[in-house]
Amino acid sequence: MGLRFDYGDRFEKLWSVHSIGNKKLAYDQWLKLKLSEAENDELCQYLSNRQKDDVLWVNGKVHHLRTVLSQRKWEENDYQRIKRDHWSLREPIVDQRPVWVQRGFKDEATYESARDAAAQRARADLRRDGLLH
Repeated sequence: MGLRFDYGDRFEKLWSVHSIGNKKLAYDQWLKLKLSEAENDELCQYLSNRQKDDVLWVNGKVHHLRTVLSQRKWEENDYQRIKRDHWSLREPIVDQRPVWVQRGFKDEATYESARDAAAQRARADLRRDGLLH
């Protein structure tokens, strides 16, 4: 059985909150910062909150832990938060407007025309490349 590297309790706590990316690279970056226990706890809390509240992170566009550490993201704390209604603090508000309004078209007919034209161009490109017969 191979030997396992001991990252230490403080880093393991951080990694348990945000285990995204390469653990060894994140650990090396974390060592450079020389965070106190209080700072490490603050960072854990920041990551925990951001995973629930950041629009991009909730949609899967999450920074690797090494990036969070190297760019000291917890000091910025200026990410776009999910807007939540007062009935449910767990569910983000979903845009209920029609798709054509969300995408900035003046009316539904214009949207459908643009959508159909884009689909025709895509089919023509696929035929040209021999991917559609």
